[in-house]
Amino acid sequence: MTKVLNRLFILIILLQNLLLAQIKVTSLPQNQRDIFDQVFFDKNEYRNVDLMNSGWKVYHESDPEKKVSVSVPAIFEGEESLIFEKQISLTQTQIQSSQLVLGFLGINYSAEISINGYNIYKHSGGSYPFELALPKDILKENSVITIKVSNKLDSEYSVPSTQRFLFSSLSGGIIREIYLKTVSTIHITSNSFSYSFEQNLSKAVINFKIGIGNSDFKTNSLSSDIIIRINLFSPGSSCYLIDVSIAYCLRFLYHF
Repeated sequence: MTKVLNRLFILIILLQNLLLAQIKVTSLPQNQRDIFDQVFFDKNEYRNVDLMNSGWKVYHESDPEKKVSVSVPAIFEGEESLIFEKQISLTQTQIQSSQLVLGFLGINYSAEISINGYNIYKHSGGSYPFELALPKDILKENSVITIKVSNKLDSEYSVPSTQRFLFSSLSGGIIREIYLKTVSTIHITSNSFSYSFEQNLSKAVINFKIGIGNSDFKTNSLSSDIIIRINLFSPGSSCYLIDVSIAYCLRFLYHF
């Protein structure tokens, strides 16, 4: 009887390992509609954006030696955690004289993101887009991005899967594009506006809210002033209605 139980136990272990090894990862079709739009990605002469679809390796957390080449977006089935890994080449100019921003258009469901072995962000769940400013002090010319993706849903982070019968089924993985943005050390991180009119429509008031990021922590940068220039254009015209220049001191606008 003991021998039968031992054999049964060994068989269960082997079947578990076999199932883990057979997790299927599927690369999705890449942009067929030219989603790489300069306005969408905020690409211009001061900001460079590179899509990072190819050159990824994926492997199971328990077996890092068995890596499979994939391109993203890529999905998988099941509640196991898979690790996506990619090596990127950077120049010293990029690392020291600019701010690198890693952007994700969609990960399902939760993820832990690391650079060169340092965990920099934990995505608690949801397939919404987000960006991460990469710390300069952990970057190298040959850097490795590691993304541990889990498709497990539980009541701690989301509606449990048994209660999601009205929801469409979503596979786990990197379900949309990843990109690397290179911006100036001093740059606009966010902007929004609101407006209001006088009751007799004789005057309009526009309020701008602009966030400024600064990844240059040198002492002499604290006393620097910057100028924000805002142009308001008439619809369908290349001529602007008003040109506003606002001077700010950086020490009041630091975003860390």
